[in-house]
Amino acid sequence: MTILLFLNEKSHDGVGDDDRRTDRENAGDLLTDFVRLLVEIRKQRRDVALVSAMPIREIRFGGDYVFARWAGDHRNREHLRLLKAVMNRAPFQDIGPLSADGLVSYLLDEQEVDGLGYAHAFGGLAVSMMTAERWNAAEIDVVRRELVEHDDSGLYLVDRTTTVRHAATRQHVNSHGSWLAGAGLRQLHTPSHLWNARADLFPHLAFLARVESDLLALGPVHLRQVSDRLLELEKAMSSWNPRITAAPAWMSKVAPEAEQRRLLCVFEDLDGTRRSFDLHARFTPGAGRIHFRTEYAARRIIVAYIGTKIEHRRTG
Repeated sequence: MTILLFLNEKSHDGVGDDDRRTDRENAGDLLTDFVRLLVEIRKQRRDVALVSAMPIREIRFGGDYVFARWAGDHRNREHLRLLKAVMNRAPFQDIGPLSADGLVSYLLDEQEVDGLGYAHAFGGLAVSMMTAERWNAAEIDVVRRELVEHDDSGLYLVDRTTTVRHAATRQHVNSHGSWLAGAGLRQLHTPSHLWNARADLFPHLAFLARVESDLLALGPVHLRQVSDRLLELEKAMSSWNPRITAAPAWMSKVAPEAEQRRLLCVFEDLDGTRRSFDLHARFTPGAGRIHFRTEYAARRIIVAYIGTKIEHRRTG
């Protein structure tokens, strides 16, 4: 699933207005450093897309240095190519003000902030050009102002302080490493989305073909639980060092089936051989199970079954 990055327009609005010389000297570096920030993010997740509340081609610093001048410099050719690639992945372009419908707005110092607001509303990551020290933060607190219906059926504006994920430097990106690893799971609204995104989200997990039908049988509540368990299995396997420990450090309860139940967990493996997948993780509500086996040499997990506790011998 695509991870959305939202450009904080306040990090470039008005920059250089009071100092044209500084503008000319540094504006190109600001844009180049911003693309390098995107490179750092793509090292952790390649499926990212950049969205801007205003067209990036219209960005200017102090009314003098415009984006077109930077883009026209042959030294920036590769940076421009990468920037376009990240922008072209976006599901929408040049989004307008978040407060256009009057239902919700986000404010910083009593000024509306669209990029930061969209990042929070869509569960994405706000990104800034490092034009001021205030953007040197991995999280930024903003006020979310929304129209809320109370018990008396009246509509009232309610302010709540909320925190937005943010990055303007490599250090900020690294601080969001865990989130980037699992980002997008909350946007997996259907089992088919999870199945189609499995290679990107779980590179250390393989799935028997039959698991697709298991996923399609899941309801929304179970889908979220299964997504969480699979992510935990992925993290455990990716961080496992076989020279230090004999098995991965599981992040939730993982156990083998009792001896008398192991025949219930036999499935045809990826290579056509029938094997026991008696290791299982649990999910709720109910007695949910994810049955798998580990290939220690390949450092991967093969998932064979996702569903309720197996009570009868299966043929799949």
